[in-house]
Amino acid sequence: MNRLSQIIYKCIISISLVCIISSAEYIHAQNIVTNNPEWGLWQHREDSVITFDLIQVYGTDFPDESAVFSSVNGIWTVDSDEYGNIYVLDNDAPMLVKFSSAGEVMWKIERKGKGPGDLYVPNGLAVGKKYIYISNQIGARIDVFDKKGKFLKTLKIDNLDEKQRSVIGIIENRYLVLGTSKIPGKIGMEFTILDIEYKYEKVSEFKATEDIDFEIPGTGWIYPKTSIVDGFIVITKSFNYGFKYYRIDGTLVKEINRDASKYMRPGIGKIGNRNMMMSLSTVYAHHKIECGYLLNFVSWPTNIDDPDRAVSQMGKGNFPELKSQSSLDLYSPDGNLLYSVEKMGLIPEIGWIKHSDDVGYLYTVVGNPYPQVRKYKVNISD
Repeated sequence: MNRLSQIIYKCIISISLVCIISSAEYIHAQNIVTNNPEWGLWQHREDSVITFDLIQVYGTDFPDESAVFSSVNGIWTVDSDEYGNIYVLDNDAPMLVKFSSAGEVMWKIERKGKGPGDLYVPNGLAVGKKYIYISNQIGARIDVFDKKGKFLKTLKIDNLDEKQRSVIGIIENRYLVLGTSKIPGKIGMEFTILDIEYKYEKVSEFKATEDIDFEIPGTGWIYPKTSIVDGFIVITKSFNYGFKYYRIDGTLVKEINRDASKYMRPGIGKIGNRNMMMSLSTVYAHHKIECGYLLNFVSWPTNIDDPDRAVSQMGKGNFPELKSQSSLDLYSPDGNLLYSVEKMGLIPEIGWIKHSDDVGYLYTVVGNPYPQVRKYKVNISD
């Protein structure tokens, strides 16, 4: 049995098993809410359900073996194409790098500045069928490059306000998804959908906000995480551990929640003369891996009891050093929590999860022995 046949066979068996234990419905039918308990259906197993095989490392230039990226925190966004090449946006350098599937640097864009084709605090990347899209200048500009790294143009889009927008991703090789978290008095994202095939015409614009019964005071550091899964826009919640799935027309079709007692809501406190809000726990959006399983990770502080007091202490200059714990969480395709792998520290052993490709490989970022992107095959013992 070849590799493709093995994958297909395993997926059929896995999905059949998941369907037996799942109470969720098809997400196209209506807004389905799946409420999960604190621990998953497979948590009782003695052996780990999830293992990772390292397939490839990206981060050195083959001719001289020098490190490519400036820092682990600078590796902002990762995307891939249908040939297995990956594209990495380094926010600190700034720089855009294309690697072959074998890890060789194919080209680099290292033009720092604010002119045409230059990079200045780029914060979003999406690779389409023909072109590469980058949100540049902190999202004030959307630039288009070809697959050889040649700058083509900056998008001129009518009827868009001056809000800074980040590139989130591309749906069906046609719809470019942009987003901004700057919604006065709300936590969430405002999305703008552009049609790549029709001169980047605006298809829709909608707000995906948190369901809380009070207005957010002042400003704060609240940035919901987003991803694209099966053509849906996925946005995380901040006050509770959960996810919302939206169609490109703004229709909410699915919510997935977890009863996580360790998760801590954002803190609200006064910093100087301003009321501020800051995330203390962080939920990262779902990534689809082999057989349709969903994987994400979440982190939370272990040495804070009162989130509001912690933020107020920050305003007085004595914010405690955070001690964190993180968890890799595995969900069925229907959103049922299956298994969690917890560890001390802010990130999982495999690193920051940044991307999953169409085959189901997972791409993460680590800092040792040098800043790099890693490609993993995720194995699920179902």
